[in-house]
Amino acid sequence: MDATLIPIITTTGFYLLIGWVFYLWIGRRRKELEAQERFIPQLLEKFESPDELTRFMESPAGEKLIRSFAPSRKSFRERLLFWLNIGIVLTVFGLGMILLGLIIHDENCMIFGAICLFPGIGLIVSSYISHRLAIRWHVNGQPKPRSVAESSH
Repeated sequence: MDATLIPIITTTGFYLLIGWVFYLWIGRRRKELEAQERFIPQLLEKFESPDELTRFMESPAGEKLIRSFAPSRKSFRERLLFWLNIGIVLTVFGLGMILLGLIIHDENCMIFGAICLFPGIGLIVSSYISHRLAIRWHVNGQPKPRSVAESSH
């Protein structure tokens, strides 16, 4: 095999793998939504009157059911940590591939390492900047710091 094809094949394979993972994730989410769409009409058929449905929805069991249909919204901190973790894994993997390429004198390995390293660094920097801006803008529900003028009164 021609040595110039190796980086092209590995890069293409890497991006195909990423696309396949997203395809599986989206397919799973679609199946969850379809299951909910089938469940709601079946649930509504169980109630004989609108008043009975209203009483059920106002009960603790009804509130729990409504919460189960609400999309699970992760907190800002959880989302930030998710992308930070991805960035760390990509960075460490990329550095490992570059180091391996230096040890075995394989330029293709170093190229693949760089392809992983730079997005990883970008995700880490992005997570840091997002964290700093969240502190400045009080996104995490943190109390606003009191100014010096307010604390002296």
